[in-house]
Amino acid sequence: TPFPYTTLFRSRFDTMDMASLQAFLSLAAATVNVVERIDTLARTSEDERRRAEAYRQASSPGRREMIGSSEAHKHLIEEIEVVAASDLTVLITGETGVGKELVANAIHALSSRSSKPLISLNCAALPDTLVESELFGHVRGAFSGASSDRRGKFELADGGTLFLDEVGELPLAVQAKLLRVLQNGQLQRIGSDH
Repeated sequence: TPFPYTTLFRSRFDTMDMASLQAFLSLAAATVNVVERIDTLARTSEDERRRAEAYRQASSPGRREMIGSSEAHKHLIEEIEVVAASDLTVLITGETGVGKELVANAIHALSSRSSKPLISLNCAALPDTLVESELFGHVRGAFSGASSDRRGKFELADGGTLFLDEVGELPLAVQAKLLRVLQNGQLQRIGSDH
């Protein structure tokens, strides 16, 4: 006999319990499915991280820097450096088009919060019915159309910087709530008791 082990291999599975074999095969298939799913999730997570980094770099202040050499510009840069080193709430004033958002970007970039999000919101572009939800968020069922919980801009910017453009255009009732959030550092989503 050229292959003495042939008989051994042929009869190897004759005595095996089919139920045990089926259980083993099911377990092996489930393991392969889990490994494939983990691999897919890891790839998706990496893709999303790369996309977020690309967005962050595209909106980074390095691409939109302030330029100038006048004394007023130098004074502005000094003030930006002072407030960036603190956790103060800053009011940036000026006419439309003078670069208030550039100043906010520069403050954020020089601050200890620069690795956290910079969230911008044009308050003048928001309809009165959505202002509070955009700023403070809401819980599911707080109003018609609130089908799920939603974080507001304050929560999205937590640990980072929130730039509210045209804040004077907000309704007075919302400005009062905004002032309370800025003073106390606490907010309440619409429809929430917490």
